[in-house]
Amino acid sequence: MQSMNNAKLLETIGKYTIHKYLEKIINTPMHKVTLCTSFPYTGAANISDTVTFLIIDDLKKLESLNCGESAN
Repeated sequence: MQSMNNAKLLETIGKYTIHKYLEKIINTPMHKVTLCTSFPYTGAANISDTVTFLIIDDLKKLESLNCGESAN
């Protein structure tokens, strides 16, 4: 088994941590909401100017990704 230098070990741990973090974010239940702005005088929806939000359904699950209990 080859020994790794410190920089390469830290890089490997960082990549693994980011991979696990993104995997947990992907598995967190969420849904997308797209809203349209309105024109100032008519109040009609401006469908060419949309704003998209991600709404997280289970916030406790996302809070526990990098820490322990959030209500300590």
